[in-house]
Amino acid sequence: MGTEATRSRIERVPDGRAARPRASRRAGGAAARKEAGSLGCGRPRRGDGPMAGIRVRPAEPHDREDVTALHHREWGGPYVVVHDTRYDLRELPTLVAVDGAGRLAGALVHRLADDGLEVVSLAATSPGLGAGTALLVAAEAVAVAAGAARLWLVTTNDNLDALRFYQRRGLRIVAVDAGAVDRARELKPTIPWIGADDIPLRDELRLERRLTPGQASLASTPS
Repeated sequence: MGTEATRSRIERVPDGRAARPRASRRAGGAAARKEAGSLGCGRPRRGDGPMAGIRVRPAEPHDREDVTALHHREWGGPYVVVHDTRYDLRELPTLVAVDGAGRLAGALVHRLADDGLEVVSLAATSPGLGAGTALLVAAEAVAVAAGAARLWLVTTNDNLDALRFYQRRGLRIVAVDAGAVDRARELKPTIPWIGADDIPLRDELRLERRLTPGQASLASTPS
C-alpha cells in the first residue's frame, strides 16, 4: 500500500490495518503505526475472506467522517509518505467498501499517473470481510477503464502480511528501494526504526500487476 501512509493493511483495520492484517507494525503496535504515519501500502489484514455482502463505490461526502477516522486509526492522520512523496489522502480519489447494512468496511485511495493506477492507501475496518480484496478488484476496474497499463503500490520490508496478500492476488515485486524508509524519516522523524514482527524498518518494495487485454481479472484469482 512508501513510508508513511501506504501500508495498506488490509486487514488490520479495515482490511485493514490498513486493514491491518497483523498489522500494526508490531513492535510498537498502534502507537508506532500512527507515528510512522503509514509506510507503504499497507498491510492487508490476514484473513481477508469472503466478499459476500460487500459493495464498493466511489466515496461520497457523507463518507468523509468515517474514512477520516479510519485513516487516523491506521496512519495517525490523512498524510502518508511513499516513494519520497508526501500525500494528503483527502485530496485523492477514494473508493469505499460498505457492508450489507451500509457501514464502512474499508477504503482505498488511489491516483492515476505514470501509465498506471497507484494504490496509495488500502485499509479495512475488520478482518475477514473481504473488503480489501473487493477494493483491489474495484481499483483494477478503474485502472482498466482509464486505459492504465498497470496497477501498482508500495509497501515496506516488514509488511509480510501485505506481501503475502498482494502476491496471492497477482501482483509481483518489481523493485526494491533500499533505504527509502530511512529517507522518509527525514520528512517524518517519528517513523519507528522497528516494524512488524520486530523487523528493522528500512526499505520500500514496489509491487505491480500488468494489465493486458483479455487478462483474467483480480476477481478470478484465488484468495
